Amino acid sequence: MGASPSVMGETIAFRYSTRMNRKYIRAIGREGRAPSEFVNPCCVAFDPQGRLYVADAGRNDIQVFDMNGRFVRIIGGPGKGQGEFSRLGVPYIDPATGLIWVPDYANDRVEVVDANGLFVAEYRADDNGRSFTGVNGLYSMPQVDSLWLMMATRISSGCSPLMEPSLPEWGRVYRMNPRFSRRTSP
Repeated sequence: MGASPSVMGETIAFRYSTRMNRKYIRAIGREGRAPSEFVNPCCVAFDPQGRLYVADAGRNDIQVFDMNGRFVRIIGGPGKGQGEFSRLGVPYIDPATGLIWVPDYANDRVEVVDANGLFVAEYRADDNGRSFTGVNGLYSMPQVDSLWLMMATRISSGCSPLMEPSLPEWGRVYRMNPRFSRRTSP
């Protein structure tokens, strides 16, 4: 992708053109706890409008930025309640509804919030009653209208928040239809 600008330590996210020249466009964020600052950014997602959602496992929230890199809002925060997270993972944004599905690893659930961060639903178990222990990834297959949930039963000591574990390290994989899944109460 070419050389990054020499602002490492302050800059968290870089944006590059996907065209052939891979031109550097902009960087956002720095280390800290204020809006537009990050502690442990682990995952990103984009909505159909091109907004960037940065999940921060250290802050236990998601920061939203517009297409120009300007801060829009914070979704969530640390905790166990509705709209709160503990060690969140890769979010999924449903392009049809705008709902944000967030794997909440330490709270053993998948939480669903709207675009403003308001609680919609949570899922804690599959149809057979097995709990979503250690859910840390949601992956979409839009052509079949499904979400795949990844649950790790163990993670190798060499795994960092920016690396996915290898396939044998995953404990369970579930498929959910985000429009028809059963909801459990908190």
